Amino acid sequence: MPLALLGLLVALCAVGCDRQGATVDAKAAAQQPVSQRPWPKLRDDLPAPKINIVFILIDTLRADRMSLYGYERETTPFIDSLAEESVVFEDAAAPAPWTLPSVPAVFTSTFSCEHGMTVDGQKISPDLFTLAERLQRVGYSTAQFYANGYAGPTTGMDRGYELSRNIVGKDFVDLAEWFAKRPADRPSLLYLHTVEPHKPHQVSMDYVNKLGDMEEKYIGRIHSLRWKYRELVRVDWSHGDPLGTTDSTERQTTLIHRLDRLKPQHDLMYDAAVLWADDHVRTAITQLRQHHLWDNSLLVLLADHGEELGEHGAYLHSQSVYQELAHVPLMIRFPHGEFGGTRIANTVSLLDVLPTICEILGRNDLAFAARGESLMPLIRGDSTRAAEMRITTIRMNKKKYYKPWAQTRGDINVALRFNDWKGIYNVSLETFELYDLVSDPGEQTNVCDQHPELVARMAAFARERYAECLASAHESEVGELTDDQINDLRDLGYVDSGDDDAHSAESAPDKPAPATQPTAETQPALGGGCPVP
Repeated sequence: MPLALLGLLVALCAVGCDRQGATVDAKAAAQQPVSQRPWPKLRDDLPAPKINIVFILIDTLRADRMSLYGYERETTPFIDSLAEESVVFEDAAAPAPWTLPSVPAVFTSTFSCEHGMTVDGQKISPDLFTLAERLQRVGYSTAQFYANGYAGPTTGMDRGYELSRNIVGKDFVDLAEWFAKRPADRPSLLYLHTVEPHKPHQVSMDYVNKLGDMEEKYIGRIHSLRWKYRELVRVDWSHGDPLGTTDSTERQTTLIHRLDRLKPQHDLMYDAAVLWADDHVRTAITQLRQHHLWDNSLLVLLADHGEELGEHGAYLHSQSVYQELAHVPLMIRFPHGEFGGTRIANTVSLLDVLPTICEILGRNDLAFAARGESLMPLIRGDSTRAAEMRITTIRMNKKKYYKPWAQTRGDINVALRFNDWKGIYNVSLETFELYDLVSDPGEQTNVCDQHPELVARMAAFARERYAECLASAHESEVGELTDDQINDLRDLGYVDSGDDDAHSAESAPDKPAPATQPTAETQPALGGGCPVP
């Protein structure tokens, strides 16, 4: 993407940040919270919380590729062991299918249609309060270590952190600095954001060989195809053109079929990256144990979204709201292992995490304006939420284009759940998809035409809730990024290299292009649905 255009789209870096991160004097921050906006009235008769909170977010991690959730490969052995002293949510939904809108959603408990973060170059509205700011307000020391720029000053998500460190490109984070600076007389919030499954092409062959057999050459081949595909699917956005200006259907479909031919190797690379992430979780918690900060800590482990690996005709993420993107892990480990071994089958949302933490701390007043609900009733055994209809995931696409998707899915998709039914309201097309996740967990058979009354009810609910969300929308801020921030986003594939290779994507190095271009019969699986009544 031309840097001049990017500069018009992207947000101002927080004052004082650099490639290594930004540090705010902890004592000053404790006396004067980062947020200067008017705060809602908080309780002043409650004791100060004493529980440490450790928040680990593994970017791009699918729940169904974790042995924690029954996957056949042992991809998460250490996380599996934590399950014995944790609460595991078997059906947690990501609020958005990519990082930029999902992270603000988790940390403010608002969907993207409300927090307004939908495209590169935005910073979260000053009218919204992050979890870090809320906890800082009641005495927490706060620190974050992030390997995805969208979780830091690039989007304003560093607000409320006294220590903010960029760990892009590092093997993992050494917490020695935090241990040295952490005030001993205050509880702590520690947020770690890692990206191993986001970058399966960087996984070591050591991890690959632990799970299967594959020649190392495939890593480079798949990386090249993924990169060309990524650039091609957003070529209009990168050049500042309206989506649909360029119809690259044949070239994208060719790349999709090439990736399909390498799916066994691609799957193994992704699974190896999940094992890599599991090792990094082990390293972080080992450090906490060595510094005697584990027993009295509340651990929240989750992902911001999953990854498409060809199930519905796409790769990477952000291009749908199907389960490969929406179904994510969620685990909560209470201090001293309380409720350990509990598994909850109810559908929950990552928007529920913020109010859950507030209730655990005895500070429900800190959950003001949260759209999620505390999970504590479920944890204590109340299963009445099973019968609720609720919105789970919202996609608001302003960046990627593939003509078949535009014609069958549109750019705004609202996913919702009602017991075992999953619906997708395609807003701009006024169509609805319906899937029975018990008989069809992969969402391959749309049964909307068989259940017209249910479709009408769910579509009306989705339409109403989406309209309410838009009516509550906050205006994000815009500005300019530093060169280092741009480079970090480019390293993760969010910004193009500017060499226009996407226009000749057929030259991918795995095999020559097929003599016959894909036909309608060989197009990838697509969306579509019944007209909404």
